[in-house]
Amino acid sequence: MNKCIYQNGISLLLASFRHLQIKEETMDLWFQLLDDMSDNDFMASIKNICRNTAEIYPTTNIVALIREQFKM
Repeated sequence: MNKCIYQNGISLLLASFRHLQIKEETMDLWFQLLDDMSDNDFMASIKNICRNTAEIYPTTNIVALIREQFKM
């Protein structure tokens, strides 16, 4: 996955769920855990989350949530 696409996707996620506060090192870790996804699959997953998820809780595993959407 392209780092710019990743940053755009995370920006979309943060705009949709304004209460999320993600540290820079956490975003770097997430990128390492998700970089095997294609740009299109990643963005489709993020858009599905933003469209269909009412709430993301503090204990939500975001990486798992993104991968779950990818499998759908």
